[in-house]
Amino acid sequence: LVGSLHLLHPDEPVEYESGRSPRVGQTRALLRVVRELGGGRAEPVLLMGDFNDPHLPRWHLRAAGYVDAFTALGVTPEPTFPAHPLATWDLMYPHVVLDFAM
Repeated sequence: LVGSLHLLHPDEPVEYESGRSPRVGQTRALLRVVRELGGGRAEPVLLMGDFNDPHLPRWHLRAAGYVDAFTALGVTPEPTFPAHPLATWDLMYPHVVLDFAM
């Protein structure tokens, strides 16, 4: 099973209003769907995309047994955000890795 994802961007009003990351719920839903599609079989799974969060989605995926490709290869990933060479983005946001393959 190969899946591509793009989790909700962190600047959405729902996150400010609730104080909680909607990406956690999205990751849990993703894990449920992958289990259902696998039908209980131990099939290989590759999930990749923009997690829009450097920590929480990967924590939940790791807890479910997934390993990110960077860790498996022993490679330190380069930051993927900000992707635009704009001075204002560089000053406003830390350089973080948001894109992964698990």
